Amino acid sequence: MKTLPVALTAAVLALLLAGCGTTPTAAPSFGFGDDAVSIARSVKACRAATDQAVPANTTGVTSIATCSINGSQVDFFVWKDAAAQADQSPAVASAGAAEAYVAHGDGWDAVTHDSGRVGQQKLVAETVVASAGGTVVHVG
Repeated sequence: MKTLPVALTAAVLALLLAGCGTTPTAAPSFGFGDDAVSIARSVKACRAATDQAVPANTTGVTSIATCSINGSQVDFFVWKDAAAQADQSPAVASAGAAEAYVAHGDGWDAVTHDSGRVGQQKLVAETVVASAGGTVVHVG
C-alpha cells in the first residue's frame, strides 16, 4: 500500500474540511407595514408568491400575499400596527375553525385554510417560520 506524503494528506484534508463549517444565518426581519410578498418570497418552499389586493372593507391590514407551500395555499397578512394585529389576527388565524396553526411574526401572520387538516397547517407554519422567522402559534 502506498502512502501519501504528510503535506499532501494535510492539504487534501484541509480542502475537504473547508466547506464543513457553516455560519448560522439569521432569519430576515419583517415588521408592521412591510410588504407581504417580500415575506412570502423569503420562504424557500413558497411557490408563485403574488401580491393580493387588500379589500376596501379591511381595516388594519396593509398588505396581503399568497403562495403555495406543500400543496396548500398560504395567505400572508401584514398589519398596520400592534393594535390591529392583536385585534384581528386571531379571527384571521382561525377563520372560524375550532383549531388551527399559524406562522406569527411581529407585524405579520401566515395562515393556510386547510380546514380539518391541522397537521398540514402545522407543517406549513413550521416551514414559514424556518425561513421568515417568527413562531408557530396554535389557535383553538
